[in-house]
Amino acid sequence: MNIENKCLAMDKNEFIGEFQSMEMSEKISFCVFGALDTILQGVSNTMNSVLPVANDIIAFNSPGGAQKVQERAKKSDNS
Repeated sequence: MNIENKCLAMDKNEFIGEFQSMEMSEKISFCVFGALDTILQGVSNTMNSVLPVANDIIAFNSPGGAQKVQERAKKSDNS
């Protein structure tokens, strides 16, 4: 298969055919690494959502932090 001439996404029937032709160890590896990728992507998305809020909480609790958080919020609203 020439990857340069082919889109990386497969249609469903082609994927099923390729998956069925794999050896059992390849199928297991495919499923394990796919699950691991999904879990790590979920953790990454969660951390990217939580970290800015955590940083604002930390900044808010520091001296003069309320003003810093308000200024940061105003800047993000103007963007």
